[in-house]
Order: sequence, then C-alpha cells, then structure tokens
Amino acid sequence: MNTLLRKNCTKELLFLNKLFESNPSVLKEFTKSKCVGKYGRFLFMSYYLDWARIKKAFYTFILFIYSSTLCGQNFSFNNVVIPDLGEFRYFGEGILCNNKTIIKSVGEVDKSWITATFYNDGNDWVQVDQSQLLPIGRISGIPINSNSIYAMHLTDNGLFEWNDNNISWSKVCNKPSDLSTFAIKPFVYEQNKAFFKALSHDEDYGELWHFDGNSFVKKTSNYHYSFTDLYVIDETNVLITTYRWGTFPGKLFKYDGVNLIELFSFPIYTYNTYNYGGALSIWTNDENIFYFATDDEIYKWDNTIQQMVGVFEIPDSLVHFGSGFVAIDDQNIFNWGYYGLYHINMTTNIITNFYPSSGQNFYDGSKALYENNKILWLCNYKILEMTIMNSIDSETFEQLSVYPNPAKEKVTVEFPVLGITDKTIEIIDINGKVVQKANFSEFKLEMDISSLCNGMYFLRLYCPEGLIVKKFIKNV
Repeated sequence: MNTLLRKNCTKELLFLNKLFESNPSVLKEFTKSKCVGKYGRFLFMSYYLDWARIKKAFYTFILFIYSSTLCGQNFSFNNVVIPDLGEFRYFGEGILCNNKTIIKSVGEVDKSWITATFYNDGNDWVQVDQSQLLPIGRISGIPINSNSIYAMHLTDNGLFEWNDNNISWSKVCNKPSDLSTFAIKPFVYEQNKAFFKALSHDEDYGELWHFDGNSFVKKTSNYHYSFTDLYVIDETNVLITTYRWGTFPGKLFKYDGVNLIELFSFPIYTYNTYNYGGALSIWTNDENIFYFATDDEIYKWDNTIQQMVGVFEIPDSLVHFGSGFVAIDDQNIFNWGYYGLYHINMTTNIITNFYPSSGQNFYDGSKALYENNKILWLCNYKILEMTIMNSIDSETFEQLSVYPNPAKEKVTVEFPVLGITDKTIEIIDINGKVVQKANFSEFKLEMDISSLCNGMYFLRLYCPEGLIVKKFIKNV
C-alpha cells in the first residue's frame, strides 16, 4: 500500500510529512484521529501512537484523502428555529408524520429537570400547554389519514394520547403499578394500540407490554436481557433487540403472540478490553428488510427468508451509532457520530462527513426522524432539518476547483456551471468549526485565508442543486 501511495502521491506525501513535522498541533490532532484502512473502511481510534504507527497511519490517511472521492451528495440544511424556546434546550424523542412533528424537549428550572412538547404543523412551531401533564415520555405515533397523526406516550402519571385537532395530550388511563417507565419505549401500530418495551422494577431484564385500547397486559419477559428496541409488524410479529448482559450476547428476538423466539445472536465486540454487543436500533422501510446498528457493524435481516448478514463495519469514530441511524434505502445510510453527520455509501463503503460539527452536538442524545426524504436531526441544543434531493452528477461535481492547493495567502474557488448562481462557500477546520463563509453568484471567488492557521480544511459548497465538499491545505 505504501509503495502505491508513494508512486501516486509523492509530492503530496512529502509536503504533508513536512507539514506534520513543522506543525505539532496538526500532528496532535492527527494522532487523536488515526485513520486506518480496513477492507476499504476507515476507523478513527482515539489513542496516541508511536512514530512508527504515526507513519503507517499517515500513509493510510493520505490514501483516504486522495483516493476516497467525496461524491456530490445533494442535501440541503436548515437550522430550525423554534420561537419562545425558553429553558428547553435538549431535544430527545419525537415523531414526524404527514409533515407534522411532535418533539419532546427537556429543560432545567430551579435545578430541576422538566419536559415539554413542541409541535409543528408543517409551518409554525408551538409549545403545547401541558402544565398538568408533566413529564413527557418517549413518543410514538402513526399517520391516521392524509393529514393527521395519532401518538402516545407513557409516564408514571399514566398513558396519554395526542389530539391532533386540539394540539394537546389527554389522559387515557393509569399506568399499571408493576410496569416500570424506566427506559420504556412505545411502538404505536394502530390507533389506540401499542406495544411497550420496558425494564422490570427490581431486576435488569426486559419486558414486553401491550395496550389494546382498554388495558395493559405483560406479554413476555427475559431474565438475562434488557430490550433496546422493538418494531411491530403486527400482534404476532414483533421484533425485539437486546444488548449484551454479562456473558450473554445481544439477541434478535421475535414475539409471535405467545412465545419469545430467538432469531439471531450478535457477536460480542471487544474494544479497549471491554465487551460490547447487541443491536441498539432497528430500521426498516418495507417491513421485510431490516437494518440493525450494533457497536461495530450494521446488519441486514431478511424477514422473508429469516437470514442475517453483516453489511458494514462501523468505524470507531461513530460512537453511540444507534439513535441517529437512518437507512433511506439499500445503498445510503446516514448517522451522527463524533464531529458531525455522516453518509455511508453501502456500495462503495465510503464514509463522508458531510456536515462537520463539534462532537457535543452530534454525540450525546441525538435522534433522527425521517419521512419522505426529510430528516430532522434532534441534537443537543439544536434541530437540524435536512432534505435529500437528487444527487449532483459526477460531471458537475468535478467542475468545482480549489487552487492553489496547498495555499498560502489566498485560495480561489471556481465553479463554472451555467444555471447555478446562488452559491455559498464555507471553510471548515478539522474540528468541524466554520472559520469562513461567503456567498457568490459568479463562476469564481477568491478568499483571503491569511488569518487561518496552517493545516487541513474542508471547503463546502452549497447550492440549490446540492452540496459538494473538497479538501485543501493552508501552509505558509
């Protein structure tokens, strides 16, 4: 591999080698985020390396930069602004149905945590008046006609359902005393009907409860496992995932209306001497092909033939992979992780950080809601709306030029494409921070980068037709 790299990228290798030697801060960031090629996938490991490992990782890092083309993914972004947000800064659970959104939010008042519901009808955001109904639990819902939604949430105060006409929650019934709401998650599959995965009161094992519109019944439980997620096809076909417990690996179970049947055992994954294992989330678009995100791999389950295959090894950089996991089709998976939002091309196994950001915004507590090529990323302190459009074709993508590269005082951005006039350029450092931004309508833009520190940067071009990312290096 190194021979091939030296042959194809000699000038760049020599330049970056000098850059690293003369810029310890760049080297420090690099050693924090080691890039290792493994079967065409790239792992980012957080530990310091000796010089031999640095050189080995360095060459692989160059391979990633120069041979992994960042294809023109066509996404538009909008940082959603909710008026009168007040103390509610943390967005947790929610649903997106019929272009309407219900989101649970958490805030702190007088050193106490409180929850609220924010609702959007496709146009405006409002905070739901629910002073008598706090707290709010995890929300699940379904579309019930072309323009309405039905939703539920369960807390110690009882079971509540959503009234789409009054934009409010109303209490349905009390919660059973032996049903713990700790880590509970509902799955509404019909109006007034839902399954709930839960943990027992006194032991760490999973329980499956059912609400039939009138009362709750505990359907099944498993002593050795805590349930992590569920998907309801119908009352006799409920898929349940579990996480590793002690020496017991995580499992995929099916509840058939009577019994809990084991379908698959996920391998135990060891990282830094600690064992992980089990699926954190379930995703499906057709209720036949299911995707499962574990700590170290994405699995694909064919429910028709009852077969599981591993389809992608998850890089260590994408920690806590599960909740922000969206598989829009067999080729495109989106996820949040350290330092931004990622696109995974399942055909090429290329990972693209298409929205670099700080680790905090996309690491702790982020969720994703998806409907009709629209994704709402519920991150700490912000909601990011992402719309997936048709991809920019490769010929248009190649029209974006950034030169000179490496650059010293100025860098020229050239995008000579007729018909694309509304363009925005952002320069992003390796920590995901936007350090410069400019709008332009001509074919060419010159940007002054003299104030930037030496190092590697991402140049991101937005236009109505999509988004393109290139890399360049600043060096004096």
